[in-house]
Amino acid sequence: MRSYAAGFVARVTVLSRLPLDYSVASLRIVDLLSTYVGEVLVRRAGAEWVDFDAGQRAYFGRPVGVRMPDGRVWNPLGKVRNRFELGGPGSRDFELGLEGDPGDILEVTGEGFVAGWERRLVAAGVRGRGLRDDYSLAGRVFARRILAHYAVVRLLVAPALQPHLIAAYAFLARTDDLADQGPLHERLPRWRAWAEQVASGLDSGRAQDPVLRAFLHTVSVRRLPHHWVHTYLKATDEELHFTGHATEADFQRYVDNLALPALMLIEDLQHEGGGDAVFRSRCRSFAEGLQRLDFLADLTEDLGEGRLYLPQEDLDRFGVTRAALEAGQDSAAVGELVAFTCRRTRQALTDSTALLDSTAPSFQPLQRALLELAEHQLSRVEHAGASVTRRTVGYGIRKPLSVLLRERRIIRVGAS
Repeated sequence: MRSYAAGFVARVTVLSRLPLDYSVASLRIVDLLSTYVGEVLVRRAGAEWVDFDAGQRAYFGRPVGVRMPDGRVWNPLGKVRNRFELGGPGSRDFELGLEGDPGDILEVTGEGFVAGWERRLVAAGVRGRGLRDDYSLAGRVFARRILAHYAVVRLLVAPALQPHLIAAYAFLARTDDLADQGPLHERLPRWRAWAEQVASGLDSGRAQDPVLRAFLHTVSVRRLPHHWVHTYLKATDEELHFTGHATEADFQRYVDNLALPALMLIEDLQHEGGGDAVFRSRCRSFAEGLQRLDFLADLTEDLGEGRLYLPQEDLDRFGVTRAALEAGQDSAAVGELVAFTCRRTRQALTDSTALLDSTAPSFQPLQRALLELAEHQLSRVEHAGASVTRRTVGYGIRKPLSVLLRERRIIRVGAS
C-alpha cells in the first residue's frame, strides 16, 4: 500500500505539479479532492448533501456528509488523520479543515474540534451567539450548494470578509432555489413570500429566516447598496416566466437586470459602501462574460429543463433551430454558432481583466482565481465545440487545484 501511495504521489505531482510532498500542508489537496468525490456522488449516484445530526457529527467529526439513495450516510470529506510527536513521548490526532490560514489545523479532542470559523466571525464584526449561528447556517447552505466554491472562499478571501461573502452567496443560493425548484404553481407563492420578506427586511433589518438575517447584517455592515438587491429580486421574478431572448438587446437587458446585480451582491462587498463607476463598468464586463459562458457550458442542461438562453437572432444567423440543439446535432452550423458565442464571451472576459486594477487587496486572490478559471472553462468550451449540445463543460479538477494552490502560496508569501 505504501508503494502504491508513493506511485500515486509521483504520477499526480508530475502531471499536475501539485505539491503532494507528504507535508501537513499538502493534505489540503486531499481534503479538496474528497469534496470532489462527494459532489460526484451527488451528481452521478443520486446522493444528496445533508446536515449530520449530533450523533453523526460525533461519529464522523464533520457537520455535513452525503446520504446515498439506499439511506446510508457517508462522510466523503473523510477525516485525514496522522500522528505527530510534540516534543516528547506524547502524540496528538489532528484533522485538516478547509481553513483560510496555513496554520488552521483543527485539533480533535474528546469534546470535538475547534475551528477557525469563530475567529473569522469576530474579525467580521459578527457579535452575539444568535447572529453567529445565522452565519454558520448560511455557511452550511453555501457549502451544500457549491462546496468547491465555498472552499475557495474560505482559502482565498481575507478572514474579515469571509463571513460576509458566505452570507451573500447563501442568500443567492436560497433565492435561486426558491425560484427554480418545483412546478411553477408551487414556486410562485413561495417566491413571492420570500421576495416580500427580503424587501421588508431591507427596510427593517429584521427577518424570520436565519440565512436572510445573516445577509441583512452583511448588507448593513458593508453598506451594500440596496438597489442591487431590489433589481435582482425584480429580475428573478420576471425570470419565472422566461421564454427566451429574441435579440442581443434582450440579452444585454438580462445582464443589466439580473446577472450584474447578482454579481454585485458579491463584488461590492469588498468596497464598503460599494465600488465606483469604473469598478461597476468592469464588473459589468465580467457579468456579461460569465453569463455567456454559462449559457454555453450548461446548454444541454438548460435545454433539458426547457430553457434556451442563446438569443434567437443568433440561431437564425447560422440557420440553427432549437430542435437541432435539443437533438444534440453535431453540424457545421451548430459549431459556427458555438464559435461565434465563444468569441463574444472571450471579448467580454478580456475586457474584464482590468477588474483586477479596481479590486481590494483582501479580494485579489479570489478575483484572480475567478477570472482565470472563467478563461480556462471557456477554452474547454471552445475545444468541445458543437458537443456542448450533448454534455456540460466544467472546469475539470487539475486547473482549479493548481490555481488555488498558487494563490495560497501568494497569500503565504505576503503574510511572511
